[in-house]
Amino acid sequence: GISAFDPKTGNRKWVIQRALPPLTVRSSSIPIAVRGAAFVGTAQGKLLAIDPSNGNIGWESTVAAPKGTSELERLVDVTGRPVVDAERVCASAYQGRVACFDLIRGTLLWSRDVSALTGPQLDARHVYIVDDKGIAQAFDKSTGGTVWKRDALAGRRATGSVLIGGYFAIQDADGVLHLLDTASGKI
Repeated sequence: GISAFDPKTGNRKWVIQRALPPLTVRSSSIPIAVRGAAFVGTAQGKLLAIDPSNGNIGWESTVAAPKGTSELERLVDVTGRPVVDAERVCASAYQGRVACFDLIRGTLLWSRDVSALTGPQLDARHVYIVDDKGIAQAFDKSTGGTVWKRDALAGRRATGSVLIGGYFAIQDADGVLHLLDTASGKI
């Protein structure tokens, strides 16, 4: 479930209960609280916009829907931390897609099929993601069109990413940091 606690007393303010699927990805979704809402990804492939004062759900949108017949094929956990700007919130899901939604209404702006174990990054022009095979991509943040795509990690599992200056920095499972130019994707 999703819970909120009073920072002074530690008392629980509210809780949202969600049933977990039989299997989940060993990678957690990290909530982000900005612009008067808490954005939380779920193991069911959903992104929620929650009023942090009372736990009311403002909107709920689908980042990825389960496909396939086995429980492994149906894993669609939202992974990493959603990213937010003045107009949109973007999130990614394992065996799913990276998707951007209208910040206020939660309507889908665009999505691309990408299976990710880490969350996206966002700057003034692009949404960046590294997939579960080590392919890094940049998408136009307004249209979702591909800007560049690079085999940056060559089978090395990404464990996190961040934007540093003009670089999309990706850390792999061995702790190596890969810096890609945000304009071209070149290492």
